[in-house]
Amino acid sequence: ELENRNDILTALQRNFEALSMFCKKERAEAQSIKNMNEKLKEEIRKYIEKITGMDNKIKTISADNELLAKDRIRAKKLADELHDLKIQMKVVEKNLENSRGQCKRIGDANERTKSELQKLKQDYKIECEKTKSLQQKIRDGDARIANINKQHQEEMMKLRDEHKRMMDVLK
Repeated sequence: ELENRNDILTALQRNFEALSMFCKKERAEAQSIKNMNEKLKEEIRKYIEKITGMDNKIKTISADNELLAKDRIRAKKLADELHDLKIQMKVVEKNLENSRGQCKRIGDANERTKSELQKLKQDYKIECEKTKSLQQKIRDGDARIANINKQHQEEMMKLRDEHKRMMDVLK
């Protein structure tokens, strides 16, 4: 009977060691998931910084665009006034040509700015989608970690109960 108990004790010890190894692997996997979660959080932080930078650029470009629109209006008014005074002197004619050239350059710059603004808005939208996706991955990872921790706790409770039961049997 003592030999039988020793065999049972040896088997239980092997089972306990196997379960301990399993728990260690689970903890390692949970740590790996936690590390991945931290990396994702860092990526999101970087994306948020990038998006904030883009938002500032958009604001700057929008302000520049407004200034360019105002400059364009002023240039057009100037061009109209110069046109009216064209007959008075040649110098005024030359200024009118310069103003029209300036107006065209401002218009071109305005068009380029509009294109850049559209591109930045598209980039901003893409970055927002990426951020949402990464945040979802983090939430999924957190849920998975919580599930693993719960399973780990349940396994540990079972091990403790089993160990207690074995100890009671051996007494």
